[in-house]
Amino acid sequence: MHGFTATYQIQASSLEDAKNWAASVAREETIECIDEGVPHAFILDEVLGKVVTVSERGPSGYNAVIFYNREITGNELPQLLNILYGNSSMHVGVKLVDISIPEDTLKAFPGPRYGAKGVREKTKRQTGPLLCTVLKPVGLTPKELAELAYQCVLGGVDIIKDDHSFGMQKWAPFEKRVETIAAAVAKGNAETGNSTLYAPSMNCSLDKFEEHARFAVQAGAGAYLVMPGLTGWDSIRFLASSKELSLPIMAHPSGMGSIPNAGTNGLSHSMLYAIYPRLVGADVSIYPSFGGRYGFSKELCVQVANDCRNPNGLFQPILPAPGGGMTIELAKLLREMYGDDAVFLFGGGAMRYKDRIASGVKELRAALSL
Repeated sequence: MHGFTATYQIQASSLEDAKNWAASVAREETIECIDEGVPHAFILDEVLGKVVTVSERGPSGYNAVIFYNREITGNELPQLLNILYGNSSMHVGVKLVDISIPEDTLKAFPGPRYGAKGVREKTKRQTGPLLCTVLKPVGLTPKELAELAYQCVLGGVDIIKDDHSFGMQKWAPFEKRVETIAAAVAKGNAETGNSTLYAPSMNCSLDKFEEHARFAVQAGAGAYLVMPGLTGWDSIRFLASSKELSLPIMAHPSGMGSIPNAGTNGLSHSMLYAIYPRLVGADVSIYPSFGGRYGFSKELCVQVANDCRNPNGLFQPILPAPGGGMTIELAKLLREMYGDDAVFLFGGGAMRYKDRIASGVKELRAALSL
């Protein structure tokens, strides 16, 4: 039987209790039915999840590894995610912390189209970290946003992304915003020889998602900014699978912050910000950094970055993009923490330079020793 395994952290009063909980998770995530209600033996033999091991990891904490038959996923990403952490996400004391999916099962999914290597090729930045700025605040006109983007290109930024809250607001509707900013970035690239990528926000309703993605390509955008906590993980898989919509994808964590911070529930930080993004096909994963306004620890943030870059992880390595309240004063520490294989994201930390944004970007690059 071909399949995959998931590792859960389970809070329990004893090893026996943990084994019972593990069996409950295996059943909940697959057949969700008592044995007496199962009409065919093969369902219990091949469809029901199988507990592989349960081991102690600390006071009242246990690791449970569960095996699932790949056929139950139907080779569909939403169903795979449903099996990994569907109904059990509503249990108290069950957290998904790792998955192991062999090549024969992964082949059903595209994985990152570009990954870390491809994003470097796109930006022509083969060594050192990449610098990303964020266009903000919401309320600026397309012309104002385009001027900011142009100045950022002149300053030498590698990636420019929309603020994640940009949508179809009347003062900067999607089509007008994207075509105006993309043109400004192209102008700046032509003048400087840079290869700055512009990533518009794909924060829209499902019925407009593909239309917006196609428009972004036609308008000359260089990447997509997708918020899977709002549009679903499969929205990234959809883009990564398309031959026509072939731009690098940045995954943004909006709407997902409570998931890894739910104590003994939820997904681990690495699952949410590194492993899931790699699984669904993101090329860059944005997440809150130590030193910013979200209170993540240094150790946790470095672990997420390492899991994004792990050569033995799912598919090819991707680039971690720590951000959230980053300032020029933190630049040196960020470089020391994360090393060179990262995208350093400065939003308000860059926009505070206002009409000196080109000089501000140059100062940020200098502070990062770029």
